[in-house]
Amino acid sequence: MTTNRNENFTGNVAFVTGAASGIGRAAALAFAREGACVAAADVSEEGNQETARLIEEQQGGRALAVRCDVMRAADVKAALAKTVEAFGRLDFTFNNAGGHRAEEAGSDRGIRRGRVERFTGGTAEGRAKVIAEEPVGRMGKPEEIAAAVLWLCSDAAAFTVGHAMVVDGGQTIQ
Repeated sequence: MTTNRNENFTGNVAFVTGAASGIGRAAALAFAREGACVAAADVSEEGNQETARLIEEQQGGRALAVRCDVMRAADVKAALAKTVEAFGRLDFTFNNAGGHRAEEAGSDRGIRRGRVERFTGGTAEGRAKVIAEEPVGRMGKPEEIAAAVLWLCSDAAAFTVGHAMVVDGGQTIQ
């Protein structure tokens, strides 16, 4: 395990999938804010480039945007190789991207609906209903998931193994 003093990731390299937006982008930015070099991997080249730009221009960090479809093993292997080639090592991976085959879903992959839209129906009424059901009284933020990811990668969590951590504002305990 890589040693990180004071939860600082300076000198480390993080590989984040799904880094073009949402939780993946928040995690990539959080790793960079803590000093890590970040390989931002996603199928969305435009969003991926934007994440890398934000890391470099707004945080002064080092970033690599790499196109990667996590449904293709060859893409993942190539993206990991590019990361090690660019930064000389790999310390952490956050496998945030997921997916299913389009033929199994019965739809095109170009169609991407956000998780929030799926639960709220994309309406103000639907959003209010979801928020009313949240024990903490609000919806979670991508940055809150990113904070949990960084903690799990830190020495503070060194004794945490074999546990499914639920970060959902208490939704599962209702």
